[in-house]
Amino acid sequence: MTRMSTQPSAESSTVGHVTSSSGGDPQHEQRALAPIRWPKPSGGTVAALVVWAIGLVVAVVVPAIIAPPEFGMTSSDASGTADPAPPTSVSGTAIGLAMGVTVLGCLVMLFSAYALHRRTGSIGAAILAFVPTFVVVASGAIIATMLLLA
Repeated sequence: MTRMSTQPSAESSTVGHVTSSSGGDPQHEQRALAPIRWPKPSGGTVAALVVWAIGLVVAVVVPAIIAPPEFGMTSSDASGTADPAPPTSVSGTAIGLAMGVTVLGCLVMLFSAYALHRRTGSIGAAILAFVPTFVVVASGAIIATMLLLA
């Protein structure tokens, strides 16, 4: 009779370590859900957003300082009719300079958001570029027209 060996041979040895999920080694335990990993923006992404915000400030605040729009209140007299507010005296040169600064700020916004889009590949960055830029330029053109016609 041949005697059977109780020791495993090299061919039948176990390769891995299997643990149960009910109280095994925590390092080898399997999780039911993956841990949440929040995205962390890189330094270049943050820099592009800061440049975009600077472009927005240049496009909106600086022209308002150069040629402040006066949305004057109307005055009403005793008869109840409203008289328009007197027009402000802003020169055409100041209005043109303010519109030029608006366009310059919008170009800064556009280029920084495009660089952000190229860096991240996110369509949100492209939307961040085009929508606010169009709105700021259109608003600047409307305000410049109102000031020129006043």
